[in-house]
This record gives sequence, structure tokens and C-alpha cells, in this order.
Amino acid sequence: MCHDFRCHLSQQESYNRLRLSFHDEAPSLATVYNRFNEFKRGRTDLTDDLREGRLSTATTEDNISAVRLMIETFKRVIWRQIRISLDIGISRVHKILHDHLAVRKLCIRWISHNLTEAQKRG
Repeated sequence: MCHDFRCHLSQQESYNRLRLSFHDEAPSLATVYNRFNEFKRGRTDLTDDLREGRLSTATTEDNISAVRLMIETFKRVIWRQIRISLDIGISRVHKILHDHLAVRKLCIRWISHNLTEAQKRG
């Protein structure tokens, strides 16, 4: 894209060339327009800039292990207790419980999504 910009091709022409070369793997037309705008502003390095704000450090192995221990030790632990004890947001608690530990709340107890046949029967 940078080469196309320097050769004074339009965004559409650059997009067409990329589609011809990379087919479905080519960047979208919106991406080409955004990159051309960055080139017009004088930017040549398109690596990601540092972002402001807090890093997502709540979903760590330590927190996942701590949540696992909490629900194994006290099956009736509630989301709010987990959130308060680990000092993490409720969305992180949800992600840990559902995505990492694959458990859900059933009759006030945490039950694994992946039950064995023996667990389903008894």
C-alpha cells in the first residue's frame, strides 16, 4: 500500500491491486482508505501505537486458579464474592467462569459444562 501511495495510485486502484494479488486475504477497502489517510498525514510506520488505559491483567492463570479453588471449596460462592475477593470486574469473572473453567450456575451451585456420563447419571 505504501508503494501504491508513493506511486500516486488512488485508494480504489490500490485496493483492486491488493484483491488481485491476495484475493480474500486482502485488506478491506476501509482499511486501505484508513492507511492512505495515515500516509497523507506523514506516517510511514503502521505498527500499533501504544494505547492508553489499563492493561487487561485480570484474566491471569493466578486468578483462574483462585476462582477454581473458590468454586471447588465453596460451591455456593456467588459472582460478587469472587469479584470482591480478587478485585476484578464482573465481566472478567464471567469470562473466567464460562470461557476458562467452563462452569455455569445451576441451583445455586457451579456445575461443569463438560460432565462425564457418570456425573450426568448421579
